[in-house]
Amino acid sequence: MTEAGSRRFWITMILGFFAIDITIAVVAITMAAGDPSFRSIPGFGKRSVQWSERQQGLKQFKASGLRVEIDHEQSTDELLVLNVTNTNGEHVSGLKWTVEVFHFTRVAEQQRVEMVEQDGVYTAALRMIKPGFWHFELSGSVDGKAIWMERTIEWKIPS
Repeated sequence: MTEAGSRRFWITMILGFFAIDITIAVVAITMAAGDPSFRSIPGFGKRSVQWSERQQGLKQFKASGLRVEIDHEQSTDELLVLNVTNTNGEHVSGLKWTVEVFHFTRVAEQQRVEMVEQDGVYTAALRMIKPGFWHFELSGSVDGKAIWMERTIEWKIPS
């Protein structure tokens, strides 16, 4: 091999390694940027600004004495059923609720639904088809006072 041929070989080899390195970097960045589990919570800035209102709503919720329980026996992967009871264990009806949920690995896929009440049992048409941890927020009003609460729930797909 001549000196010119050797130079061409090594320059091609080095440029080839650079091309491989750039290709790997582009693939890694594309995969990371396209993964919905790495997205930030939509509206996070707005939630931060409204922190004091949310804390006031949480205080109102605690003061109301309401208990919110998910009815796992009646819930399905497309219907969330909540039992809302007062301090005496009686079902509470006539509340206007909004529920917002998202799976922790799919933060960008939030669902917000108005709950429908029937005989003190509240239902929401949500697609909770992925088992695991879900963020659950409930907002509404009780006796004209805004309430808000949040929970992390571990969801198992009902059989």
